[in-house]
Amino acid sequence: MSPQTVLLRTTLTRTITIYRIIILIAKQYIYYCRINNSKPLFNVLLVRIKSVYQLECQISKWKSKRQAHSLKWGKCCFEDK
Repeated sequence: MSPQTVLLRTTLTRTITIYRIIILIAKQYIYYCRINNSKPLFNVLLVRIKSVYQLECQISKWKSKRQAHSLKWGKCCFEDK
């Protein structure tokens, strides 16, 4: 396998992982709204995704696995604070 193929496959795998996480969070939120008879709001979903990101960021700092966190989330639109 060429280095370009390996790089493309790695990047694609990371992207798919993030999409799966976001879809799972969205499904959980939609189910929560269905149980509570409320309409899902996109802004609330974004807040939930950001809270998961921040929680995983804190856990990665505590476990000294910051690099793994960066590889998982990649260049996300959330800023570390």
